[in-house]
Parts: sequence; C-alpha cells; structure tokens
Amino acid sequence: MKDARYDRQLRLWGEEGQASIESASVCVLGSSALATEILKSLVLAGINSFCILDDALVQNADLGNNFFLHVSDLGRKRGEATLAKLKELNPAVGGTWEDVSLEEWHDERMLYRLSSFSVVVASNLRTSTAAAISDYLFENSIPFISCRVFGLIGYIRVSVREHTVANAHEENPREDLRLDRPLPEFQAMVDGTDLAELSVDEIRHTPYIILYMKALKMYREELSDPSAFPESFADRKALWGLIETMRVETDTGSTDAENFDEAKTKLLRSFQKTTVPARVVEILNDAKCSSSSTCTQPFWIICTGLRKFVEKHNCLPLKGNLPDMTSDSKRYARLANIYHSAAVQDAREVYQFIREVERERGADSVISEEMCYRFCKTADSVHVQRGSKISAESDAGVDILNFVKINKN
Repeated sequence: MKDARYDRQLRLWGEEGQASIESASVCVLGSSALATEILKSLVLAGINSFCILDDALVQNADLGNNFFLHVSDLGRKRGEATLAKLKELNPAVGGTWEDVSLEEWHDERMLYRLSSFSVVVASNLRTSTAAAISDYLFENSIPFISCRVFGLIGYIRVSVREHTVANAHEENPREDLRLDRPLPEFQAMVDGTDLAELSVDEIRHTPYIILYMKALKMYREELSDPSAFPESFADRKALWGLIETMRVETDTGSTDAENFDEAKTKLLRSFQKTTVPARVVEILNDAKCSSSSTCTQPFWIICTGLRKFVEKHNCLPLKGNLPDMTSDSKRYARLANIYHSAAVQDAREVYQFIREVERERGADSVISEEMCYRFCKTADSVHVQRGSKISAESDAGVDILNFVKINKN
C-alpha cells in the first residue's frame, strides 16, 4: 500500500529519496496560509512527522486565504484548527501543535527545542527573529527555511551550513565504458573476436563497443602509438573512417546496420578519458576526508573511503551500467556481466576502505555494503553545497524584505 501511495514520487526521486522524506521530522513556525500550504505538500509527500508552533487565533482575514479553516474555527488557536485537517491528508504522518509565541524564540531553551527536528521552516517571521533562529540552527547543522509572502510576491531564504548530495539523478549521466583503460575481461573478449570469421548477420549484431576497440587498435597501429586515444574531432573522424571499413553487405547489397549507426551516434560520448571530475576532486581534498579528520558523518566517511580508492587506482569505481546496444543476447549478456562484476568488485574495495575509516574515527558501522554500492554508481556526480546564516546576508547589506516591498509597489 505504501509503495502504491507514493508511486509517482518513487519514480521521481527513487527509494532512497523517499526513505529520506519518510524519516524527516519537520518543525513549522507559524500556521498562516503559507505555512499550511507548505505543510500540505510535506504531508502528502509522506514525511515522518511535523510540529506546528504558533499561538495565533483564527481571525476573519484567515478565512479568506486559508482553505483549511472555516467560520466555525473563528477564535480558536489557528495551529490547533489546522492540525486535524492536515493529518487527514495522510494518516501515516504524525502531527502535533504547541501553543507558543513565535517571537519568544530568542530564548536559548526554546531554541534548543528546535534542535530535535530534521528541518525547521518559518513563515512570515520578522527578519530579526528569523536571523536569530538561523544563527542557532546554522551552528547546529540543521537546515532552516524562512518564507514570506506579500500577495503574489514572496521569497524563500535557505540557511544551511552544509548539504551533501550523493545521488543527483542526472538526466544524462556520463557513460563509463573505460575504453582508454579497458577491463581485462572485456579486452579478452575483444581479442577473441575475429570479425573475418563472423557471418554477415553476426557482424551486424556485434556490439558497437567491440567495433570501437577493433578500430582503436588499427588507429594506434597507424600512428605507431600504443597509447593513442581519439580526443579531438579530427581524431574521432579518423577513427570513424576505420569503423566504416568493417561494414559488410547483405545478400541484397545493403550495408545498413543498426550497430554501426549506434557506433556513429555514440562516438563522442563513448570516447571520453577516464578522469575524476574536478568537483569530486575538490570534495576528496576536503579537510573532512583527510586522515586526521574525526568527522563521523556517513557521507564524509564514504568519501574518505572513496579517496583511498582513487589514490590507489587513479580513477573512480566503475559504475557498471552498460548502455543499450544492438547485439545478440549471448554477447550482450557477457558484456553486461563483465561490467557489473567489475563494478561490484570496485564497490567492495571501497567498502573495505570505509570500514577502515570507521575504525580509525571510532564511528558506528552504519554504512551497509548496499549503500556503498549505490554511492559508487553515482560517485562522479556527488557534490557539497555550503550556505550562510541569514544574519550574514544582513551584514552584507542584503535586505530582501525591502527589495520585495519596493518591487511590490
């Protein structure tokens, strides 16, 4: 039932993303129409729980812009009135309300209460109050989102010390074929393939990456350079000319073949040097990945294990994803198994490094082998976002409130 309820979300951000949502506890400061709209989306998405903090009473003005409230709610505590209706949206989500004045959150004890939540959202708070809350949550690494609306105009301030992204779900992820440093099993398969001994139909169903490697061998022989690799447009054009020489005619005289068409289309994406992206290098060089670091956050422990792998192999662990291609089932299955097995082996090695880091830092073993494998499949797209406090924006002369008012007028 749960999978059916969140089916569209699972398709969008996957099981890992949904699991993060379902473990989130959210505190919302205020119960205005903006606050309840935010909560509506969070409850429908399936967060673990939420807590509304507000002491405001329902007034006539609320009835005109908050569809969670009715005439019968006039005079009631607004947070309490909206709570029951929000919980009806998703019985799996827990919700509470506390009768607290939002302007009391300068008190240290009250701020400490916020540290028990995964994220804190504020609606229509005064800038000074939002800045004070932001300062406290920023130091405690809890994301704070401050929102405000003025009719059809509004703004959102996100104050987060550090946000790590381990699975970016890129739309067009980079292929990881390692043609410049082929897997030994793949190279053995290429060497064992003699195109001269294959039938016309077998050649027309030869995976294009095998054609690439055959052409690459000829390319290197022509240049008398065993390490040559086509990186420029002219180089790839020359390589394509060599691939064309492998075409064969059918009984009808046709040379059309889907695998050769694929080879031409994917030439640029396939012939990429195996490198570690600069963004990933920057993360691996972060102080939290150093041998002297005591950071026990799972993301940084995995990245430290990844750093050890990169230092040893000068590359990231293999993704293991083989793109679709025209091929007979036997050869495609063999190729898929080669890449998958190599990826699993790389992930296991990274996992062993992770266990070493956990022991060195005295961290609990919360990282599973499956988690490590998923991380390795998207290791080239991990990144870290670091933000600032709201007070830092004010110190820099940024006054969003006045900006919004000016543009509204």
